[in-house]
Amino acid sequence: MPGDKFRAIIFDVGRVVVRLDISRAVGGLAKGINLSPSDIWSAITHDPRWRDWQEGRMTPRDWHLHLSKRLGGSLSFEQFTDA
Repeated sequence: MPGDKFRAIIFDVGRVVVRLDISRAVGGLAKGINLSPSDIWSAITHDPRWRDWQEGRMTPRDWHLHLSKRLGGSLSFEQFTDA
């Protein structure tokens, strides 16, 4: 239909349906962290709180704080969400 821009939105954080370029996806998180994008992604997906984040038991701000402490990141919450 004219005016319709989207037919569907896919949420596939686990990369089951859509292939994800990890370097591009987490590259913005690497500022101030001495890890490669693939190392950052591995640290995130193997984090003990990953399931809590994935299953909605953590707020985005709590996830940001947790990862900042764990990985040593210095991004503000706004920079983190933009990344």
